[in-house]
Amino acid sequence: HFLFNVLNNLYGLSLKHDDKVSPMLLKLSRLLRYSLYYAHENFVPLQNELGCIENYMELEKMRIGERLLLDVNISKQNIDEAIIPPMLLMTFVENAFKHSKDTSHKNVIITIRFQLVDGLIELAIKNNMSDEAKSLINVDHSGIGLSVTQKRLDLLYGNNYSLQTFSEEGVYKICLKIQTK
Repeated sequence: HFLFNVLNNLYGLSLKHDDKVSPMLLKLSRLLRYSLYYAHENFVPLQNELGCIENYMELEKMRIGERLLLDVNISKQNIDEAIIPPMLLMTFVENAFKHSKDTSHKNVIITIRFQLVDGLIELAIKNNMSDEAKSLINVDHSGIGLSVTQKRLDLLYGNNYSLQTFSEEGVYKICLKIQTK
């Protein structure tokens, strides 16, 4: 779904000979390369996963434009030796964009915090929600992506992680903590 949206946006921009087309194609290429070459691995360097997330956020910034109010603090201290399953953290970042961009709010509001301290990965994300996402959360507290990710965490980390999700007043929050291997 994301890929088709990006391609449609690129097509529209290309008709206007927009300068955003080249950078968007490069970011998309990097995302596709990561997902094709690393997604089959059990673990990848944390640095690679964060690079993929940064490419994704840059692409979303170009796509959403001025409506996006993105507050990001990604600390890359101590990550040189850390490994993580590919696309694990990306699931949470992608969900934040997916569920906040079709809101009735004027802006897409997302806050992302990441750090690795004493072998503990900490990811906290907060985003506003669309009315559709609010109704899904009221029915079932997790979408299919989140439930699959939680099963993946269970298999790979057992009791060495915690995932908390909160929904209140049109804001969705996740807090993930993983003990690195």
